[in-house]
Amino acid sequence: PGGRRGNRAAPERGYAALDAGFQTDVPDHPFDIVLANPTTSSITASVVSHRHGDGCIEFAPVGSTRFARTQPQHLHEGMPGRFALVGLRQDTQYLYRFLFRPEEAKEFVPSDTFTFHTPRSANATFTFTIQADSHLDSNMSPEVYAQTLRNALADRPDFHVDLGDTFMTDKRRDFREALPSYEAQRYWLGLLCHSAPLFQALGNHDGENGYAARGEGNIAHWAFAQRTQRFPPPDIADGPGAMYSGRTAWRDDGGANYFAFRWGVALCIVLDPFWATTTRARGRGSEVELTDESWRWSLGRAQYDWLATTLSGSDAPFVFVFLHHLVGGRGSVARGGAEAAPYFEWGGNNADGSAGFAAHRPGWPLPIHQLLVQHGVTAVFHGHDHLYVRGERDGLVYQCVPQPGNARGGTRSAAEYGYQSGTVLGSPGHLRVTVGPKAGTVALVRSVAAGADGDRREREGNGTVAHQYQILPRSRK
Repeated sequence: PGGRRGNRAAPERGYAALDAGFQTDVPDHPFDIVLANPTTSSITASVVSHRHGDGCIEFAPVGSTRFARTQPQHLHEGMPGRFALVGLRQDTQYLYRFLFRPEEAKEFVPSDTFTFHTPRSANATFTFTIQADSHLDSNMSPEVYAQTLRNALADRPDFHVDLGDTFMTDKRRDFREALPSYEAQRYWLGLLCHSAPLFQALGNHDGENGYAARGEGNIAHWAFAQRTQRFPPPDIADGPGAMYSGRTAWRDDGGANYFAFRWGVALCIVLDPFWATTTRARGRGSEVELTDESWRWSLGRAQYDWLATTLSGSDAPFVFVFLHHLVGGRGSVARGGAEAAPYFEWGGNNADGSAGFAAHRPGWPLPIHQLLVQHGVTAVFHGHDHLYVRGERDGLVYQCVPQPGNARGGTRSAAEYGYQSGTVLGSPGHLRVTVGPKAGTVALVRSVAAGADGDRREREGNGTVAHQYQILPRSRK
């Protein structure tokens, strides 16, 4: 009672008018929780209550009867509050409950019990999940998106990675009209991330670009503020023992969202090709033909040097790189995976195949692909193309992640986007990645909801593993 009702924005314009609007209505619910910023001794619970009142969280290791409790906080309706759960043990599963007392009540009422797992020890086996391009546009089926998140929750992941195009901020005539998408994604992602900390990569439609961060009240600053308020990024701390390196904070030159962390046998690296890209495309051009204008996409030298240092300083058996799309790629919107890897900042070649890295990135040691290969990176997980494609180049897996909620996601665009090899399947679904000291697996878990199965040719049942492959630890050189 008294929970959040559906949230419908004012009539949409621009992209929404062409695409029948964004789906930002969500079921009535009293609160949502998104876990963030896990460390070996703490985690942040971001809570939005849809009533005014006081809240706190009690938590304990599984099997313990001694619960710790955070200090109560006053929560304003619809506004995120952050609770720091501290004094945690590494490689331990915890139970917790959210306790809430409405303004007119005297007693705290506990929620259901949720769980989380603190970062694993160096040789532990664990699972994480990945999604990409949830969009919340007219192609998204709410029933299928919810089923995908429930499927991921059933995998009991240690954490969940979202590869962007989550808010579609630049697809409104007035970017502020995207606010209901940020609020709705709190509900959707909260279906899973109350028990799996969320890590986010930026997408090209999420409004945070270096070339858009000019003038007062610009889209990039606004989008950064909305995202980080509702979905806290990792806190970057210097010094020995810090959980995260990179940059997620706002500075005088704008924002950023790149970071790395060690979890069990894996080094996880999230890249940001958007804030350092300060040149807007001169014209729309072709979305699929190679063009030297794609040299405009860049990590920037600071992020590139951080990436090289991060790779060289890790002995993790598995190394995973996450980003929305390659730093370059095919056409005006950077399509493609393994076949697009040889070009621009990512691979070093010009559109005609000639060498261009030394001229366009003078003083940089290696293109990104070669840097990743040199350090034995296991896989690059990217979104953007709304497909499941498992490709490979020079022993490096390029894995395109499908949409979680598009029941009609097919494969007709694969050839147009330059995919010529590997395993190609359509949406919807999520990826489940399990890794241990000796081997790991990557699986596409299919999502099907009654009455919303679209026109896909694949007819697997919900939860079916539509494709799976093995990954091995990197060899020591």
